[in-house]
Amino acid sequence: MMRSVNFSASEKDLLVSLMCKYKHVFNSRTDSASKLTKTQMWETVLTEFNAEARGSARNLKSLQVFWKNIKRRTKDVEGEIRRQRYVTGGGPPVSIRVDRIQEEVKDFMGPAAEGMDNPFDSDGQNLLSNTYFITFNAL
Repeated sequence: MMRSVNFSASEKDLLVSLMCKYKHVFNSRTDSASKLTKTQMWETVLTEFNAEARGSARNLKSLQVFWKNIKRRTKDVEGEIRRQRYVTGGGPPVSIRVDRIQEEVKDFMGPAAEGMDNPFDSDGQNLLSNTYFITFNAL
């Protein structure tokens, strides 16, 4: 099997904008009814993508694989940013570059991109700032 040409910057922009256009479908829950809708929406995205993109036509699988990979890379970058926030040991802070496309994908994914906070863990980000004291009066 021959490898296809890498996605150009304009193709990346186009795919991200199309996915954001249909965000309400792709970010919905997954059941049998919405799975059919998502499959149909992927066909719509493919048609619009190939109509607007310059260069070679892409197939559905290549769009889906690219979208899956860019979401994974966005999660990886967000995880690394989160890890670097709590790193100790001296030295200058590590600068992690996030490009515009990753920012748009992060907005598309919502909380799934950044991970969830755990307030019950000692490593939790959002520590409670209010301290409550309970006093008991002896009868």
